[in-house]
Amino acid sequence: MISYKSSYPLRLPAIIIFVLIFSDHSQCQVKWTFEFSGGTALNLPSDIKIHQTGFEILHLKKAKFYSEPFTLPPYWDWRISYTKGKKLFELEAIHHKLYLKNMPSEIKRFSISHGFNMFFINYGRVGEASLLINEKVFKSNVIYRFGLGVVFAHPETEIRGFSFEDKGEFLNTNYYLSGPAINLGIGKRWYVLKRLFFNTEIKITSAYVKIPVTLGYAKVFTSSFQFVAGLGFDFISKK
Repeated sequence: MISYKSSYPLRLPAIIIFVLIFSDHSQCQVKWTFEFSGGTALNLPSDIKIHQTGFEILHLKKAKFYSEPFTLPPYWDWRISYTKGKKLFELEAIHHKLYLKNMPSEIKRFSISHGFNMFFINYGRVGEASLLINEKVFKSNVIYRFGLGVVFAHPETEIRGFSFEDKGEFLNTNYYLSGPAINLGIGKRWYVLKRLFFNTEIKITSAYVKIPVTLGYAKVFTSSFQFVAGLGFDFISKK
């Protein structure tokens, strides 16, 4: 329990078949890698329930969020990876932002920015992707990931005339430990030098959070597709 002090279609020109094949290296390679990326997000319709003392529950079943990923502070994603053979273990942090678009009359402001910060522990595997495009087969190694984590949120709200006075909770900061999150992704590293690579990734994250609001709290279930690109470096690489 979390408590708070005061939360058709188009006709395609090609047929694409995607297959993952896993196997172990004959010689096991070990890597430590750091990546830093930017990106953008497509938020799916969310569910929000707002509980305030003295008022009925305000339920938004199809809440629409936008993100402004290129406005300061921008969207970012950093990750530290340990790779052994085709297995990866990672620590990942994502700075995401949510701004409610379709606000009812009771809400003047509802955002979780600066931000909707997600921290994950990921497990990943390297696999071979085969693409069949116009009867031609293209093969490439990709990485898929699954992660579990938590959200540290910075809420900014004004509901029914009451602005939330942000006092902060976690380690005397303006962030609140708000709930669990999951992370599913598939990406590829494009090496430009022996240890330097360009990373591309598509992921989906989902979270269920409880954030403080004046006179109560809000529960938010949200999911988003995220498109990520950036640079990475193998700072340790050996067999």
